[in-house]
Amino acid sequence: MKPFFYEWKIITTFASFLLISSSLSDPLYDNNVDREAAAATFMSYMENKGYLVDKGEFQFWTPEDCEEEGGLNCFGNNPDSPYGVYTFHNDFEGEYTRDLNLDIERRLRIDEAVVFFGLTPPLAKYFGFTHYLGRRINKIRAGSKRKSASLSDAINPMNIKVTGDGSYEASFSSDVCIVTTGDQNMFEAVKEGMQYAGVPPEVMNLQVLSSDTLNLGNDRTRDSITWLHRIMRFIDKDAGNAYMENPPVHLFRVSPKVPVDRALVVPYPLPDRMNRATGVGEIDLRSSVQGLEAVLRRLFHLRADISLFQAKSKPTATQGEQCLEDNANCKRDNPDAAYFANLPGYTLGQNDVFIIYGINHVKTGYAKYMSVTLYGLNGIAFASLNSEDDMEGTAAKFIPDSPNVDKLFAVVMARDCQNYANCLKIPYAGSKGLPAGIPPLMVSRNILNPQTGTGADFEELVPTRLMFAKLPRIAPLYKNKTKNGEE
Repeated sequence: MKPFFYEWKIITTFASFLLISSSLSDPLYDNNVDREAAAATFMSYMENKGYLVDKGEFQFWTPEDCEEEGGLNCFGNNPDSPYGVYTFHNDFEGEYTRDLNLDIERRLRIDEAVVFFGLTPPLAKYFGFTHYLGRRINKIRAGSKRKSASLSDAINPMNIKVTGDGSYEASFSSDVCIVTTGDQNMFEAVKEGMQYAGVPPEVMNLQVLSSDTLNLGNDRTRDSITWLHRIMRFIDKDAGNAYMENPPVHLFRVSPKVPVDRALVVPYPLPDRMNRATGVGEIDLRSSVQGLEAVLRRLFHLRADISLFQAKSKPTATQGEQCLEDNANCKRDNPDAAYFANLPGYTLGQNDVFIIYGINHVKTGYAKYMSVTLYGLNGIAFASLNSEDDMEGTAAKFIPDSPNVDKLFAVVMARDCQNYANCLKIPYAGSKGLPAGIPPLMVSRNILNPQTGTGADFEELVPTRLMFAKLPRIAPLYKNKTKNGEE
């Protein structure tokens, strides 16, 4: 899909506008003239209507940035997913910011709006725009505490309003406007300004700031708001890197010059969440996973008391409202994902292995993309595997005759991979290393159920499992051996 830009013509004495022609602008990132003009027109229009318009910056955090910053702002980084954040550098009169990280969050009045205008990313497996409650004051003397709780379903390729034919692929490299606000009147004002600039209402998307959940305002007692834009697996890495280095996006904070009387604000109710359940699930594959597990146990000669860790694979928080009810930190939950975490409690010695195995949820139709990421104590990922590169065909080495073998995977993690196929080599040092004596944390991400347009129901998935083997007795495992051990 190519982005749009429309020319408008005044046709009435009341200066209303009619769309009379449309032309597709060049989507190349170094030719953004039409979009720049539309952004400038929008700013001028809103300022003439009595609003202050502050320009922000849309920028990306990558795994490399995480390493440089020692984990700061890494958001539980996924190596396959750069994170886009909203940054407003200018001070805003009356806003208390001393406890905020101004790279990622601000406090907003209910009559304000934050506006994202520009291109969605180049073709990838997934993208998602999510807004969050950032910090909340529980007790004034205790200061604000990080909550990082999502405030609604994410905007993703299955529900976003963009130009195009409505297909999943058409949502990429398309022009879009996303408005975050708590006031229905402000949304209409932004939409009017965008229409004046030539942006059709069909691409206007809303992220609600509901006063049913939020304590909106600028002073220190109010909640902060933060935004996170996830992209999973660019199809063309060069195009993806160009997008991240110079995003063709304009970011605005729009505020009435004179704050609107609260009685005149038309607030939004709390949006309903989409139903995650399909009513079916993967229960029919449990026996196949158990069959794979039995073969792995025999192969590695594991003792029963250290072999299985599936009981420790637990779902993370499902949505922001539940975290807030439990007074917990949601850690920037992704409404489009089903996350499972596993902390095995064992360290990886020179001759030890972890075996990661289970269902490839992409193959069963319960995810558009799946990854398994391993973290050290600093919260920075040191290894990962995904449904595109690392899972397909791996279970066939163990259970080639299983009727569901194409839906399963099994990958080894070891210090030395020379004796193992399908192996993640884990050094002791470096950005891809795990120091001796440090137990890893495994997180399985299952992104966007195509059947529902949101994250999969946790109860309908069979979680990824983990085995630990200390000093395996059989090595090498996958090479043909003669009786005397020669190949």
